[in-house]
Amino acid sequence: MSQFLCSKHLLVKVPYMFIAFSDIRPFHGISALALALLASGAFAHEHGAHVHGTADLDVAIDEKTVTLSFTSPADNIYGFEHASTNAAESAVVVHAIAALRDPANLFTLNGNCQLQTRTLNLPELGKTEHSDVSGEFSYYCTKLPTQIDLPIWGMFPRMHNLTVDIAAPSGQKELRLQSGQPIILK
Repeated sequence: MSQFLCSKHLLVKVPYMFIAFSDIRPFHGISALALALLASGAFAHEHGAHVHGTADLDVAIDEKTVTLSFTSPADNIYGFEHASTNAAESAVVVHAIAALRDPANLFTLNGNCQLQTRTLNLPELGKTEHSDVSGEFSYYCTKLPTQIDLPIWGMFPRMHNLTVDIAAPSGQKELRLQSGQPIILK
């Protein structure tokens, strides 16, 4: 379950849909947030199962803020999910982490946007059989983008498909992109 707090609304993403809660206030002692959490419990998984070659991107647009939340199997990023076993694999991890730290390597918003916050969640490789890399990138935009180009395709060529969920004032939609395709927001 993913949550986006957009000004006066809470959007809770459950598989293939968003549930919007306005005026987050108690309802017979239960807040809208609690109701959202209960509702999402009926769904045991998100749309983004761990599938090599596929990644997920949530795009939340609210007023002048665009937030991109990215999740991918580590195999798409590093080419493996086990602990580095040699200098070459260690170098791949260092290079990939450096690329992830610069969002311009991943996303190019065509509006007038400035990165405000960046959070990366990098797995400790080898701890589990499957590891995911995730990050959240929040932009302040004086002009909202109409398109997001994805240099990430060239940066991480093992990623072939991207499932994109968009929540914007104009509505929600899901896109299924293949390598090289941009995100068209309008």
